[in-house]
Amino acid sequence: MKNYILILVAFIFSTSCGDKSKIGKYTKEELPSEFSYVIVRDESDKALEKNELYVELSDKISEGQIATIANELYNSRDKERRFYIFYTLKEGGRSNSVWAVSHFDPNLEILINGLTATEELSLKKKADNIDGEILGEFFEGEYTLGRYIVFKKNDRLFVKTIFKDGSSMVEEMRESQSQAGIILNPREESNGEYYILTGNTLELYNSDNKRFTVAKKYEEVKTNPK
Repeated sequence: MKNYILILVAFIFSTSCGDKSKIGKYTKEELPSEFSYVIVRDESDKALEKNELYVELSDKISEGQIATIANELYNSRDKERRFYIFYTLKEGGRSNSVWAVSHFDPNLEILINGLTATEELSLKKKADNIDGEILGEFFEGEYTLGRYIVFKKNDRLFVKTIFKDGSSMVEEMRESQSQAGIILNPREESNGEYYILTGNTLELYNSDNKRFTVAKKYEEVKTNPK
């Protein structure tokens, strides 16, 4: 009986260790067929015992797909004590700020700063039921991670904001014209923040009249997100 138990434990252990779909606490996922990535910078330093790669992604992907890329790159290099990978998104022909980070130190850890394709699609679905005439839909992916819908109802102007966690708020706006675009100020008491609506952007300003981020006109999320 003891021998049987030992054999069973050994089998379970070997099976779990041999599960190539797992890497640490993450489950690797297949990359989309039209997806691509490229290493745009390598700042590895043997003296500092680190690998440091900057990778440009063609599209947003899931956490499991990041694990797949991280594993591929990790196995393609001589191992240093630390292995960092910084991911950017290719938009408009150039990379934006860091969207996600993975590192082995020694185990894999993944941090997504922005939205995954699935989360962005969720925001899209939550925005579909707008009761009014939509004037513009915008997405801000670096600071607020929010989706903004500017719409009119009964000759009143509103901005609905949907955040990453699924929460949302609707504010009625006062509008005025400026050379930069249409200024949108909340009718209710606020912290002094306001918007400027242009043809393709919704600019966000603080109480010091400084623009702190820009929401770009929303583009349809690609089909088959992971």
